[in-house]
Amino acid sequence: MIAVVALLALLGSASACTGQNTWDFFMLVMQWPPTQCMSQNYGCSTYSKTFFTLHGLWPDNVDGSYPCTCTNEQFDENAVSSIMPEMEKFWPSYASSDKSFWSHEWTKHGTCATYNSTFVPDQKAFFEDALNLRSKFSINQALAQAGILPSDSSTVSSDNFVSAISSAVGGEAAIDCDSKGNLDSVTICVSPNLQPMACPPAVTPNRCPSQMTFPATNKAYAPLLNATFA
Repeated sequence: MIAVVALLALLGSASACTGQNTWDFFMLVMQWPPTQCMSQNYGCSTYSKTFFTLHGLWPDNVDGSYPCTCTNEQFDENAVSSIMPEMEKFWPSYASSDKSFWSHEWTKHGTCATYNSTFVPDQKAFFEDALNLRSKFSINQALAQAGILPSDSSTVSSDNFVSAISSAVGGEAAIDCDSKGNLDSVTICVSPNLQPMACPPAVTPNRCPSQMTFPATNKAYAPLLNATFA
């Protein structure tokens, strides 16, 4: 829950759902598994995810407000059956079942992302576009090329971390850390036609300490019930 609250603060849009069906850009939000596990107190054991996983593709407005639950269309597993293996690998939940997480992301954000959208026309496109953007931006590779690798014994400049990602994607990145200074999430701002762009001022670019930890320890998670998603 701490990580969720911090992420909402990063995005500058806590409690700002407008109830309107209009939006200006997307935020592609990706999570770092070791921190997701540690900050949520899952009682983890050794786990193998060493890459960023998806949290969501969120329509947002330049003033920090965002639309939510724009239609009553329900999450349909059949609509995404062909990409389900990718979703299981790159879009896992760290708080409940994967399908509950996907259903939440679709209901709250996907129904707005696809509302009168040419580039994200339907449910499959919403999930597939997020997966494709995650692959396209190659955050792990961008960081490695800048000499930034996960480590439990050393820290990294958070400004350098943001710069490495922003330079690689050709847009602008934002980062958030947990209360202990561990990298929690990376957000990339994306235009309605799914191209990287500069983030508006409402999106705070760096909510981490000047020297932060990009933890290397990977831990498995035990699902929690009654979780809260952003």
